[in-house]
Amino acid sequence: MQDNGVFETVWDPRKTHVQIVSRSGDIFRMLAKNKFLTPPLLKLIWDLGKTDYKQDVLKFIGDGCIHLSEIESQFFVKNIAL
Repeated sequence: MQDNGVFETVWDPRKTHVQIVSRSGDIFRMLAKNKFLTPPLLKLIWDLGKTDYKQDVLKFIGDGCIHLSEIESQFFVKNIAL
């Protein structure tokens, strides 16, 4: 999925749609649960949260945060603090 640019379509603000973002929480949880969140994906998601999609992004991060590793959690905490 990553090689085919699926995540960029889902989480790139220039390519996505509000309905896709609001329903992408399951994808985020699955990636976190299976330890497939990479630094570029985390940045893509965080950058999406800086746009009009902020509420949806924060919701699915909050809903899936229980599955984040310590490093993934630290990424979000560090960026929140900036």
